[in-house]
Amino acid sequence: MLNRGLDKQELLRVVDSVANEKSIDKELILSSMETAIQRAAYSKFGSENEIEAQIDRKSGNIKIQKVLTIVEKVEDPAKEVSLKDANSNPKKKDVLKVGDKIYEELPQVDFGRIAAQSAKQVISQRVREAEKNRQFEDFKDKKEQILSGVIKRQEYS
Repeated sequence: MLNRGLDKQELLRVVDSVANEKSIDKELILSSMETAIQRAAYSKFGSENEIEAQIDRKSGNIKIQKVLTIVEKVEDPAKEVSLKDANSNPKKKDVLKVGDKIYEELPQVDFGRIAAQSAKQVISQRVREAEKNRQFEDFKDKKEQILSGVIKRQEYS
């Protein structure tokens, strides 16, 4: 999807590897990847749409969906659908009501270099934040204790 050469199982292996290496939750990495894919989809399909991206935790399949809310009177056709139109869909077996959401699957596309770079930045930022939070949690209880260690990296912010 973002990189068609990346196997779906390989995607999950990379997530596991990063989570283990950085000692952060795998779910945080997956949710940041979903956010990054969602942002890339907004650039491809239009920011006026409401879009959700989901990564299947077992298979690695990526699903991009447009979300439509059922309303009595449609004011924003990019985000809303009328109750009459929603219930007239022959694929739907259950009766829908106002306030329910309909998910329309969007096609899998190659987002291109810029969207992939943007996705990488979002994921990297979230991983860094999680790593800093983990480090803080590790050391917050050791206040007023003398510790020794080795400086591996110094950052200026």
